Amino acid sequence: MDPTVPAYDETGKWSVSNFGLTNPMVGPDMKDKVNKHNNFEGNFGVKITLLKGLDFQSRITAKLRFRDSKEYQGIYEASATDYNTQDKLIQNMDKRQSYNFQNYISYNTTIANAHNISAMVGMEAGKWLEYDIAGTRVDMPSTDPNMLYFSKSTNSEAAIQHVTGTGNIGAHQGYFGRLNYDYKGRYLLTVNVRRDGASNFGPANRWGTFPSFSVGWKFAEEEFMKNLAFISTGKIRYGYGQTGANARGGFPYLATVVTRPEFRYTFDGLATQVGTAPNQIANPALRWESVNMSNLGLDMTFFDNRVSLTADVFNKVNDGMIMQKEVSAIAGTFNGDNPEVNFGSISNKGFEVTLGGRKSKGDLTGSIDLNFASVRNEVLSLADDSLRRGAVHNITPTNLTRIGSPVAQFWGFEIERMFTADDNVIKKGKRIIVTNQPYTINAVGDTIYAQNTAGPGDAKYKDVNNDGKINDLDKVILGSPLPKLTFGFSVNLQYKGFDFQAFFNGTYGNKIMNGSKQYLYNPVGYQNRGKAFADRYVYEDIVKLDADGNEVVVVPKNHDTEMYAMRAETYTKMSSFFVEDGSFLRLRNVVLGYTVPKTITSKIGVEKLRVYAGGRNLLTFTKYTGLNPEIGGNNILEMGVDIGLYPVTKMVYFGANIVF
Repeated sequence: MDPTVPAYDETGKWSVSNFGLTNPMVGPDMKDKVNKHNNFEGNFGVKITLLKGLDFQSRITAKLRFRDSKEYQGIYEASATDYNTQDKLIQNMDKRQSYNFQNYISYNTTIANAHNISAMVGMEAGKWLEYDIAGTRVDMPSTDPNMLYFSKSTNSEAAIQHVTGTGNIGAHQGYFGRLNYDYKGRYLLTVNVRRDGASNFGPANRWGTFPSFSVGWKFAEEEFMKNLAFISTGKIRYGYGQTGANARGGFPYLATVVTRPEFRYTFDGLATQVGTAPNQIANPALRWESVNMSNLGLDMTFFDNRVSLTADVFNKVNDGMIMQKEVSAIAGTFNGDNPEVNFGSISNKGFEVTLGGRKSKGDLTGSIDLNFASVRNEVLSLADDSLRRGAVHNITPTNLTRIGSPVAQFWGFEIERMFTADDNVIKKGKRIIVTNQPYTINAVGDTIYAQNTAGPGDAKYKDVNNDGKINDLDKVILGSPLPKLTFGFSVNLQYKGFDFQAFFNGTYGNKIMNGSKQYLYNPVGYQNRGKAFADRYVYEDIVKLDADGNEVVVVPKNHDTEMYAMRAETYTKMSSFFVEDGSFLRLRNVVLGYTVPKTITSKIGVEKLRVYAGGRNLLTFTKYTGLNPEIGGNNILEMGVDIGLYPVTKMVYFGANIVF
């Protein structure tokens, strides 16, 4: 909104912007909406000891949810371009019910005071059902809430009046078992197996079996380790397992159709009918996605448990990934959904280390912990050779996923430098064109520049393949949204009634596509802009005539800057201009407290009194120029694209804990 115009004028009416922008307060002021949510949840369980060490357990959980909303949009006239001549009543209702039923038997025993055995077998089943209905009517006879019902509408003809509704259902069932064994608490073995079925898959592929196991050795308890007094505990462990990833809800393996107004047709000269067209191709072969993971770990403590170390090396592979596969238009679908198939595999290999220190004696006590991890991601197979995803305003695509590389790499043009006034230029009409750039010669001998509208202040893109053109063949990987390292650091200290806690976290080596620049550096229109836009490159003074016909400089020339001129050539291309270093270190939480001695609080009848002050997200160290280096809101194929969500909230708080 135009920041020079208040929301309301002196009479209380909506203000009108000089630029014809819609007043954003009109919508909320003219909307009367009530949402009602009712949730009911119950659970029941029973445990029966059949024999010594043999137990039977059963539990059931059920949920029921009702939601409805009612919205009335009245008639208004805020300006010549912002008005509503027809009121509207909108109502929505939905219902969801579900249950989950579990039964299992467990057995525990010890043989010869050395062999500890526990086993469990069980089953579970669940089902959920939901449906919704929504409707719209216009021309209500009164704004009285007692008259706001669909049947009161005085208009039965308008095409906007319609009722829609959908429904969905799903069920799952599973059987599982686990065996634990250890010898004197020193040698450890765990074996698990699950067999799960889900209605999300085709009839022949609804079941999947997923085994796992782990082994461990507490080597610090061996006799040959007893002389190493500085080692308190030590354990080596290895595990391998499979889990199943389910498909989305509903029945994604079935063919679907879509009915749309543009499918209307006339049959035998009679009334126009609405047609239906194929929307998604069936794939009854859709099956469970398998997640296979192996892990080798080490757990140790030293110096009477004052120092701890945990280290893990892991390899996780998603196999048979459920992905949408693009199909040719000759398949007969009308711009519909691509079918979901099991065709894709991603590997994540890495390590994670946690170090800790503890002090429990003396006036100063507490702990310090540090953890860091690194993951190397690689796409092993895809439903297509490559996937290009991501869109911000009029830039698309932003990310490239292809076999042999990490997922969602930023992909675009590399900027070599800025064209300046020192470059060779020619004039074409009102435009000044830079000539010292890649070019080709056409059949009649004309020079065709790679950037045929580029002038001083514009970005010079790299001609990667040296063919004298700038096109998709010159796009390169501009960076990865995946960090090389993630880390966290926490401190927890106590000293003579004072307590202090702080937690830092961050990432290193990742990039961010600053999509906010697409909105804040837009050279067209009257909207707000980023501060740096004011320092953009201007080749020569931009002037206009005043009321007396005199030239007035409205934008002075500016050559001493690193900000591009932000013409369409730079503004609409995915390039290194938008990709920034996303590394950061953030003080996530900090608290300082003091507990008043009991010798003082007891005199006022208080058992405990602690006062404290703290803050959240108070400090962030980063080179990223956007609002928040911790971005979200994207799927995995569009990772790292900052679409301008709200920045992180800083908070300062004070409080007291009082126990009487």
